[in-house]
Amino acid sequence: MVSTNSKAYIHNNILDHSETGNNSVMELKGTYLDGLIESNTFKAKTLSGNVCMNLNNGSGMFVVRYNIITGGETGINANTASSQVYYNQFIDNIVAIRVQESKSVTAMNNTFVGNTDYMVESDKGSNVSSTNNIFYLGTASSKVYKFGGTAISDYNSFNIEKPEFLNGYGTLTSWISATGQDKNSLVADPLFVNLASGDFRLKSSSPCINKGDDLSLQKDFFGTLVPQSGKPDIGFFELDPQNIKLDQEANNLTNPSSLVDVSIYPNPTRGIATIELEEAEDQDADIRIFNVQGSEIVSTMSNKQKKVEINLENQKSGMYLAMITINGQVISRKIMVQNN
Repeated sequence: MVSTNSKAYIHNNILDHSETGNNSVMELKGTYLDGLIESNTFKAKTLSGNVCMNLNNGSGMFVVRYNIITGGETGINANTASSQVYYNQFIDNIVAIRVQESKSVTAMNNTFVGNTDYMVESDKGSNVSSTNNIFYLGTASSKVYKFGGTAISDYNSFNIEKPEFLNGYGTLTSWISATGQDKNSLVADPLFVNLASGDFRLKSSSPCINKGDDLSLQKDFFGTLVPQSGKPDIGFFELDPQNIKLDQEANNLTNPSSLVDVSIYPNPTRGIATIELEEAEDQDADIRIFNVQGSEIVSTMSNKQKKVEINLENQKSGMYLAMITINGQVISRKIMVQNN
């Protein structure tokens, strides 16, 4: 997109460039181009020049929120006057956020997982503010920060320490001592719900709960109001205490020895989800969906079909409980709706 003196609104798209060449998934450029980019999925391919989101307009201001940004040589190339980047997931990029010379980025309540070179890299004269972010370094990840300009960093979570991972410093203590940054940050496993399957929500026992700074942001990636209790959580997910009870109910109801394998996808969903019943051919299943208050919102039968589509487009963002009864067995699964 090329424009002059205008505003862009990019929302609710799946932009997949993972099987194509080495250009940007999305590029916005022009003079005085501002915009809002929200609730999209950007998939790139880790080739030279393959950028998920290329904000290349020099003097504009952007808000980037509630997006999944994955697989790029660069997740966001911030070559615009200023950008507010919050409640996003940055997954498996080489560099998650690259801030160009003399540009400014404020990164808040994002979750970074599996980005290999840097989570945030900035050039000379740039300005970076990093608050309430989870930085998860895997075996292939090397560093969190490489700052070429000024930076403010605090209330963040780092799962481990690595050589020179914080702008040349190998421990959080030495980084704090030398710079005064991240005095309220921590080094600890954030306790994701399921790292292997890509579920980066927080367990109720996570050390990131209520450990963030209040930045006056109103809702998280899933639409949950912030904060839920006391201070905001660190990362893209705000734990709703009502969902803890729902988690417990799901765990109590699930029959681990069930011969029927139940999967729900996509999960999280933006409204339409498919419930797939493996090993259930010629068997009728009763399917009911409940909200966190325990009210039934969907009731249907599988009619001996292997796949059943559920429509939650008119429901609020948050967690729901699917209860499937088949051959006397009750199987439960959680569904997360992101319907912004």
